[in-house]
Amino acid sequence: FGFCISGFHRCNSRFFRLISSRYGIWYMEGRYYYRLDSSEDAEWDLADGYRIDEKSYSLEIYGEKRELKAENVHPFEESDLQDFDDVVKLGNLHEAPLLRLLHRRYEHQSIYTYAGDVLISLNPFKTVPGLYSTVQLQSYESAEDIEERPPHLFA
Repeated sequence: FGFCISGFHRCNSRFFRLISSRYGIWYMEGRYYYRLDSSEDAEWDLADGYRIDEKSYSLEIYGEKRELKAENVHPFEESDLQDFDDVVKLGNLHEAPLLRLLHRRYEHQSIYTYAGDVLISLNPFKTVPGLYSTVQLQSYESAEDIEERPPHLFA
């Protein structure tokens, strides 16, 4: 998952920026995945663009025209900005919305997320109060339908 500095989010060696064209896309740019807050109502700053052909896109971002390889572009879906307990629920699963989901959950101290039957665990680098309490353990032990409970090591 990497680290976050001043709105930049790093993931391994691939980085993405969310922009919008007629259809909306994620694209890989250089070394950073930018989170662009444009207003209280819009979590992301959206740019204009269009697809040139099967191999490339043309985009205008802050007045600067760019051409990107199609292999570095992925469709954006509304589900990419929603919070899910299971990444499988994302409409179009690829690295950019997956990392955005994990980052969003990490910010809310939800360090556990499912990927189908697999539990993804992020290191919170601090103590999360009540995370492994007896009350928490008992709530999972007594749950009639464990799938209705949030992702957790106790599940």
